[in-house]
Amino acid sequence: MAMGSVGMMIYTSPQLALVSLLVLPCGAIFAVSIGRFMKKKQSDVQDTLALSIAKAEEVFSNIRLVRQYVREDFETCKYRELVDLSRDQSISVGIANSLMGSSIHIASNISLAAVLGYGGHLVLSDHMTAGALTSFLLYSIFTGFNFGGLGSVYADLMRADGAAKRIFEIIDNQSPVSEKYDDVDVASIRGDVEFQNVSFSYPSRDLKILNNMSLSVGAGQVVGVVGSSGSGKSTLGVLLTRLYDPQEGKILVDGMDISKMNPACLRTIVGVVPQDAALFSGTIEENIRYGKIKATEEEVVDISKLAHVDDFVSRFPLGYKTLVGDRGVQISGGQKQRIAIARALIKNPKILLLDEATS
Repeated sequence: MAMGSVGMMIYTSPQLALVSLLVLPCGAIFAVSIGRFMKKKQSDVQDTLALSIAKAEEVFSNIRLVRQYVREDFETCKYRELVDLSRDQSISVGIANSLMGSSIHIASNISLAAVLGYGGHLVLSDHMTAGALTSFLLYSIFTGFNFGGLGSVYADLMRADGAAKRIFEIIDNQSPVSEKYDDVDVASIRGDVEFQNVSFSYPSRDLKILNNMSLSVGAGQVVGVVGSSGSGKSTLGVLLTRLYDPQEGKILVDGMDISKMNPACLRTIVGVVPQDAALFSGTIEENIRYGKIKATEEEVVDISKLAHVDDFVSRFPLGYKTLVGDRGVQISGGQKQRIAIARALIKNPKILLLDEATS
């Protein structure tokens, strides 16, 4: 409709069309500048909202610690600062949005005033009829309305672009693990593990956690790795399960380089009990069965006895149907670790990683 109106304006009076359209580029340039500002501010709003949500989740997850250290007011102030910052940024976006809409409408009104002024002169000098001027004004109004709507759409696009920035960052993020791999017969794997001259540092840190480290563990062998905090003990499990690949060296399982193995296949033969036993908000049975979804009730009970989970579960009124709460807050830390051990054992893994599981 806008293009049709512009075409009719040019057809009716090329001179008036030139006067009318000369004003629009100025408004468009201002609108584009405001749009870029809105895009950046909207991105800031999303970042601050994410921080405030993460802060609230962190506090509620550690509410016992907050109360034990009497930090309710402290955490409330920190959360209020983030919310206030988000509000101020949102107000800036709203003001910019209003300025963009206003600039386009002002440009349209200036254009209309210029048409009336110059068009009146053409009518008085008999270069244009009053009817032609009236028609031209109607076309100008149609064009102004359409460009006004276009400004609103552009503003929404800039806000959406700013809000989507974080999403696209995640989508475009490259996995630290190579996706080129060969299929492996998992059933034939014995569980021999060997680290050959492995060096590794996390992407967010330049410090090498492992430097030219070699280690060999045979199938069925029990090996304890001892070291100070931050020396890389947990990193061994991270690398063995291919959450990251080492920068140098190789990790072999039964003589096969795990960088050429399907990560999903590799992880099916590895059972992991982390330092911080993470549980899902479900029942004890569901958390144990997480290691083997199709495990029977008998298998769950047998493994629970092996991991000494049955000792305390049998005292609960609902037994294995007892809810553990969000992240296992309704049971003790030791009980969570026992459940995590049972979850790893029910997989019947060829390789079992216990990261300070008895702490």
